[in-house]
Amino acid sequence: MRLPLACFALLLGCTVSGLPVHAQNLGSQTTNQTASANATEAEVNELRKEVAAQRQTIEQLQTMVGKLAEANTSNLQANAASLHVVTDSAAEAGAPQ
Repeated sequence: MRLPLACFALLLGCTVSGLPVHAQNLGSQTTNQTASANATEAEVNELRKEVAAQRQTIEQLQTMVGKLAEANTSNLQANAASLHVVTDSAAEAGAPQ
Protein backbone atom coordinates (compact mmCIF):
# COMPACT_ATOMS: atom_id res chain seq x y z
CA MET A 1 0.00 0.00 0.00
CA ARG A 2 2.90 2.32 0.67
CA LEU A 3 4.51 1.78 -2.75
CA PRO A 4 1.56 3.12 -4.81
CA LEU A 5 1.22 6.04 -2.40
CA ALA A 6 4.94 6.82 -2.68
CA CYS A 7 4.77 6.65 -6.48
CA PHE A 8 1.79 8.98 -6.54
CA ALA A 9 3.53 11.44 -4.20
CA LEU A 10 6.67 11.38 -6.34
CA LEU A 11 4.67 11.93 -9.52
CA LEU A 12 2.76 14.79 -7.94
CA GLY A 13 5.98 16.39 -6.67
CA CYS A 14 7.63 16.24 -10.10
CA THR A 15 4.57 17.69 -11.78
CA VAL A 16 4.22 20.57 -9.34
CA SER A 17 7.94 21.42 -9.42
CA GLY A 18 7.88 21.57 -13.23
CA LEU A 19 5.03 24.06 -13.50
CA PRO A 20 7.07 27.23 -12.78
CA VAL A 21 9.73 26.14 -15.27
CA HIS A 22 7.10 25.63 -17.95
CA ALA A 23 5.60 29.05 -17.21
CA GLN A 24 9.04 30.68 -17.56
CA ASN A 25 9.59 28.99 -20.92
CA LEU A 26 6.25 30.26 -22.22
CA GLY A 27 7.15 33.81 -21.17
CA SER A 28 10.52 33.70 -22.92
CA GLN A 29 8.93 32.37 -26.13
CA THR A 30 6.50 35.29 -26.17
CA THR A 31 9.37 37.74 -25.69
CA ASN A 32 11.36 36.14 -28.53
CA GLN A 33 8.39 36.30 -30.88
CA THR A 34 7.85 39.98 -30.08
CA ALA A 35 11.52 40.82 -30.61
CA SER A 36 11.67 39.01 -33.94
CA ALA A 37 8.48 40.71 -35.12
CA ASN A 38 10.02 44.13 -34.51
CA ALA A 39 12.72 43.93 -37.18
CA THR A 40 13.40 47.38 -38.53
CA GLU A 41 13.08 48.30 -42.16
CA ALA A 42 16.83 48.96 -42.31
CA GLU A 43 17.55 45.40 -41.16
CA VAL A 44 15.20 44.01 -43.77
CA ASN A 45 16.84 46.08 -46.51
CA GLU A 46 20.29 44.96 -45.37
CA LEU A 47 19.22 41.33 -45.56
CA ARG A 48 17.75 41.89 -49.03
CA LYS A 49 21.07 43.35 -50.20
CA GLU A 50 22.94 40.35 -48.81
CA VAL A 51 20.59 37.94 -50.57
CA ALA A 52 20.98 39.83 -53.85
CA ALA A 53 24.79 39.66 -53.54
CA GLN A 54 24.59 35.93 -52.83
CA ARG A 55 22.39 35.37 -55.87
CA GLN A 56 24.86 37.27 -58.04
CA THR A 57 27.71 35.13 -56.72
CA ILE A 58 25.71 31.97 -57.42
CA GLU A 59 25.06 33.10 -61.00
CA GLN A 60 28.78 33.83 -61.51
CA LEU A 61 29.71 30.41 -60.14
CA GLN A 62 27.17 28.70 -62.39
CA THR A 63 28.65 30.51 -65.40
CA MET A 64 32.17 29.42 -64.41
CA VAL A 65 31.09 25.81 -63.95
CA GLY A 66 29.42 25.86 -67.36
CA LYS A 67 32.58 27.19 -69.02
CA LEU A 68 34.74 24.63 -67.23
CA ALA A 69 32.42 21.82 -68.27
CA GLU A 70 32.56 22.94 -71.90
CA ALA A 71 36.36 23.19 -71.78
CA ASN A 72 36.61 19.76 -70.17
CA THR A 73 34.34 18.23 -72.81
CA SER A 74 36.35 19.72 -75.67
CA ASN A 75 39.61 18.55 -74.04
CA LEU A 76 38.24 15.03 -73.64
CA GLN A 77 37.15 14.97 -77.28
CA ALA A 78 40.56 16.22 -78.44
CA ASN A 79 42.37 13.68 -76.27
CA ALA A 80 40.12 10.85 -77.42
CA ALA A 81 41.08 11.51 -81.04
CA SER A 82 44.79 11.20 -80.21
CA LEU A 83 44.46 8.28 -77.80
CA HIS A 84 46.55 5.26 -78.74
CA VAL A 85 46.30 1.94 -76.97
CA VAL A 86 49.71 0.55 -76.03
CA THR A 87 50.05 -3.04 -74.96
CA ASP A 88 52.94 -4.52 -73.08
CA SER A 89 54.21 -7.42 -75.14
CA ALA A 90 56.52 -8.59 -72.35
CA ALA A 91 53.59 -9.01 -69.98
CA GLU A 92 51.72 -11.01 -72.61
CA ALA A 93 54.71 -13.28 -73.24
CA GLY A 94 55.28 -14.01 -69.55
CA ALA A 95 51.64 -14.63 -68.69
CA PRO A 96 50.82 -18.26 -67.81
CA GLN A 97 48.52 -20.03 -70.19
